Amino acid sequence: MDDLVEVLQNDLVKEAARSRQLARATSTVEKLRLQKRFERERDHVKKLVQVLAKNVAVPLGDPRRRNIASTDENTAPRHRWGDRQRSARVACGARTETVQDVEFHRYVCRKVAAQQQSTRSNNLLTEAALRVHKSQPELLQEKRTLLHQLHRVVGQQQRKLEDDAMTVRSAVSSFKSLALQRPVTQRYVPFSDVASSS
Repeated sequence: MDDLVEVLQNDLVKEAARSRQLARATSTVEKLRLQKRFERERDHVKKLVQVLAKNVAVPLGDPRRRNIASTDENTAPRHRWGDRQRSARVACGARTETVQDVEFHRYVCRKVAAQQQSTRSNNLLTEAALRVHKSQPELLQEKRTLLHQLHRVVGQQQRKLEDDAMTVRSAVSSFKSLALQRPVTQRYVPFSDVASSS
């Protein structure tokens, strides 16, 4: 069971890496190539899960799950399933599994555990999304309200811009009218002349 959990956890990590790779892909050809590769990997994981499901489906009270022993239980030593799983599988006369088969089963278990965990997290995300999403009439009503607010804000901004434009136009026209007026000619009177006349 621990192998199954480990397999599933590893597959979760790989699935996250796959989604990142797919997001980074720029061309559609590359995306299609990655999707095909990921589908092959997922199919491999599914097959591993099916293999492991047979081992996990054995009831807890079944002697095959608790112990691995030969047909003659009185003479052969009994091995604990959890303690010496690998050596028991390889050494068991009834089974013809090799070390590679045992490692393959462990790998399958790791993959299955990761996949189950990812499925569980995806289901939670889906439930949360369903809670957040509203019905279509509610969404349309909310959209209508937001559009009214946007229209009101745009109208206020337009009025402010028109006021600013009027202010600028009046300032420019007053400046031009001052510039077009003839300057008042003043005669220069030295200060000494003013002082002597007083």
